[in-house]
Amino acid sequence: QGSTMKAVTMAAALDQGLITPDTSFYDPGYMEFDDAATVTNWEGLAYGTETMTQVLEHSANVGAAYVAHNILGPKRYYPYLMRFGFGQATGIGGQEEIGSFRTPSSDPQEWSPSDLTRQAFGQAILATPLQVAMAYETIANGGLMMRPYLVSSIDNNGQVVTIQPQVERRVISTRTAQLLTGMLMRVATEGLAQPAKVPGYTVAAKTGTATTQGISEFLTEASVAGFIPASNPQFVILVKIDRPKATIYGGSAAGPLWKAIAQQLMWYYHVPPDEQA
Repeated sequence: QGSTMKAVTMAAALDQGLITPDTSFYDPGYMEFDDAATVTNWEGLAYGTETMTQVLEHSANVGAAYVAHNILGPKRYYPYLMRFGFGQATGIGGQEEIGSFRTPSSDPQEWSPSDLTRQAFGQAILATPLQVAMAYETIANGGLMMRPYLVSSIDNNGQVVTIQPQVERRVISTRTAQLLTGMLMRVATEGLAQPAKVPGYTVAAKTGTATTQGISEFLTEASVAGFIPASNPQFVILVKIDRPKATIYGGSAAGPLWKAIAQQLMWYYHVPPDEQA
């Protein structure tokens, strides 16, 4: 799923009071581990001193790895992956894939600290589009995850029955969701999600540019996940493009389509603009 996962990593650290949006660290562009693995930022960029908000703006792999390895650790990270629903059925029925990820307990011989750090920025983990959308829906909904439905109503023997909203569980606190929403808004105004920004509306979004092991790094899965209006969320949107050709990055490949869909939804449902001039 790529760097859309970085919001989940930040959520875990924010929710446990281990960071704030302004917590800073020094990013030299790489991070080395005892198992000889090295995490680098895209194109080896070194951002120097950056805040957690800027880690999301830059989509810095090293920043996400630092949070997972140096601040969270396995015992504080993996419970949040479970709370967000990764590696689990969403309950929509049918032939549902659930995704997967290694943990120290599930694969003690295979797992290594570099697995944790790569999962923190969206590699070494398989997630379905619905799971990613539900993670961002949870952030948009103040930390409460809602049960997904395929339809809004059903015909029950000639009578239309409307599906009622149902809470699955609280994943993060309301305060954590508010802080993270503010960080994701910065990604849309200052960071790599700017192509998804809709004029007149606040947007909270994160890009993802995922690669698959054994396949060229230029064959990506480009995505943008987020919600609009950020100040009073009405829609969560995930756009995912497999193997884009004109441009391979999440923001530039999926961002314009995310913007177009969001703009049409705002017009169609007459959602008033919320961004201050």
